[in-house]
Amino acid sequence: MRHAAIRIGEQHRQRRRCAHTVSLDDRLPGSDELTFADVLTEADSYGSWCGQPSDAFAALERRLDLERAVGAIDPEDHPLCAALSHHTPHEFGEQRTMPRMRIYRRIREIRLRLLAAGIPSAA
Repeated sequence: MRHAAIRIGEQHRQRRRCAHTVSLDDRLPGSDELTFADVLTEADSYGSWCGQPSDAFAALERRLDLERAVGAIDPEDHPLCAALSHHTPHEFGEQRTMPRMRIYRRIREIRLRLLAAGIPSAA
């Protein structure tokens, strides 16, 4: 056990010697003003390692697409879209708030409006 513990300790010390830790505030080699933090993009940030979305341009494009989609949908259909975000058309039809045929007809019209606005349907 003693030999195994010594061997594990030596391996750990050797790994620490080989690892070169760098601070984000350290200056870049050959530069007097730039730091490592200055050259890292959002896509390289710690949040991206944790699975957070980090592409600001993609987030902006998604928001603009969403605004365009909401503009293409008739305001009368907004409650239907909100209900369909929580239920399937079949479940919503079973609540008897709207006839099932009308639900499917409205969905077809919403898809056509989105397609005309340049937004393809997902299903």
